[in-house]
Amino acid sequence: MTKEQNDTIIEVIKIILPLIGGGAVGAIITALVTSRRNRIQPISKHVNITNIFVPSKLLGDHITRLTFSGATTNYDFENLFIAQIELENRGNKDWEQFEFGITLPENVYAININAIGKDRHHSINYSPEINFEEKSNVLDIKLHPFNRKDVYSITLFLTSTANGIDSEITFSSKSAVKFMERDIVATTTVELFLVALLSIATPGLVLRRHRK
Repeated sequence: MTKEQNDTIIEVIKIILPLIGGGAVGAIITALVTSRRNRIQPISKHVNITNIFVPSKLLGDHITRLTFSGATTNYDFENLFIAQIELENRGNKDWEQFEFGITLPENVYAININAIGKDRHHSINYSPEINFEEKSNVLDIKLHPFNRKDVYSITLFLTSTANGIDSEITFSSKSAVKFMERDIVATTTVELFLVALLSIATPGLVLRRHRK
């Protein structure tokens, strides 16, 4: 939680606590703990896609594709992108194993993947196998473990049969989680506190987020 978010909570406490009794303070704490325990677990995600090679007029007509040379075979690609993915467990639950899926946009395929745990106690498994000959636009990934505050980084090498990548990479899981952008998760933590506090001080009050 950032300093600005802490300051927001402190200011709300200063305003509301003088208006409520001591017994209500205990109710606030209970409501906060219950809300946090029962909420859908937030998984922070951040995706950064970098354009490595796309033919353009600046390159002229002579450079139209990228070639990787293997021992006996050459692999040609008309474009290449790198997607750097970071996931963090921002919830209050530890998973011995966390399973989730990545679905790439239509016409986008992974041709290589770099997914290594941060140490020997953290590992990543994925399927199907990804290589130059076996491309895929869906991946099933298992993190071992995925405890609170754990961060995993995955790098995907992508190619597209279209001109580029226009849609977002999507994440899904059979677990009760919600994949959220990194900055939104931090905001939700503040809102969770405010909802518990204001619901006791002002019955019937509903806190809504308005997007610009």
